[in-house]
Amino acid sequence: MGRKTLQVYQHTNLRIMAAICCMLFFLPDVAFAAAETNDRLHRLLKNDMAFTAKEFNRFKAGETVTKILETDTQHEVGIFSIAKINVSKELFIRRYQEKGMNLETAAANSWGIIKIPPQTEDLTNITLPKEDIADLKTCTPGNCKVKAPLEAINNINQLDANAPDFEESANQLLQLDTVDYLNRYLKGGNRMLVEYSDKKKPVRLTEQFQGLLKASSYLQRYVPELYAYLEEFPNSQLAHAEDIFIWLKEDFNNKKMRPNLSINHMVLYRPQGSDGNPIVALKQLYASHYFEASLGLTVVFEDSQGNGTSLYVINVNRVRVDVLRTIPGFLAGKLFKGARNLMHQKMSAVKQNMEKSN
Repeated sequence: MGRKTLQVYQHTNLRIMAAICCMLFFLPDVAFAAAETNDRLHRLLKNDMAFTAKEFNRFKAGETVTKILETDTQHEVGIFSIAKINVSKELFIRRYQEKGMNLETAAANSWGIIKIPPQTEDLTNITLPKEDIADLKTCTPGNCKVKAPLEAINNINQLDANAPDFEESANQLLQLDTVDYLNRYLKGGNRMLVEYSDKKKPVRLTEQFQGLLKASSYLQRYVPELYAYLEEFPNSQLAHAEDIFIWLKEDFNNKKMRPNLSINHMVLYRPQGSDGNPIVALKQLYASHYFEASLGLTVVFEDSQGNGTSLYVINVNRVRVDVLRTIPGFLAGKLFKGARNLMHQKMSAVKQNMEKSN
């Protein structure tokens, strides 16, 4: 990557996180009512996240609490995490755009914004790891180690697997397909979401995402307008919201797991009035491995007793994982525990990094 390209890339990353900061905090007509905020947070913890007395005690003592949520679907993982961050709002704003200071990109090795309308020349950093490129040479519908729709697999099969420029050609196809996919999604919404054909039984992201929304009853109850927007985009309007599309490359620090490339629709929503808490929703549109669907929600609450020196940050993430359809229970338990630990590490790292800079 050339110096000029790197500077543009870094500027882009700062710009997206700065946009998040502005949406969350730099809007003067957002007013928090301390008592109401505290009451809403406790209702959420008790009624929707099933906090036990022990978990409430840990929460009140200032501990980061991360727990696995009950789900009605075998291959769904639900994780909730909350941390009290002992910093002022002003410091949180300044630091949030920096590396390691936010949950949206906490596990990403690299990431960036996708301009709308998307252009292939803006997507040169969206590439697959070399091991994925090698697998694409033998990829066929129903038998592929990289998650992909049928059309993409057929396009890959038309390339010369022995050609010296196969990697470059495969990544160019990925970038072209990403542009086409996002344009279709921007016009048709959820009905245009990808159908994965890497396994014998195709999986439609449309159905999996609808399942995640249905499981997120707390979102429909507390913020029904955001729920409707996520479900009906682009045929629904949501005032005080901004849409940003980002790509992420995440390494799970596990030698047995491949790095994951994902394309995501981020919604930055600022509800109006004293009972509105800013929300960042992250809706996955594509993942190269493991995830059939994902919906993450990050919400910031002011600490009603913190005198302006502390905040509560919560994250709830629901993911549909392909291997959970088939693996035995004891392995599934390890996967759930691993997902919980990863979220706890991300939240703890954000808290530690923030407070260290105080």
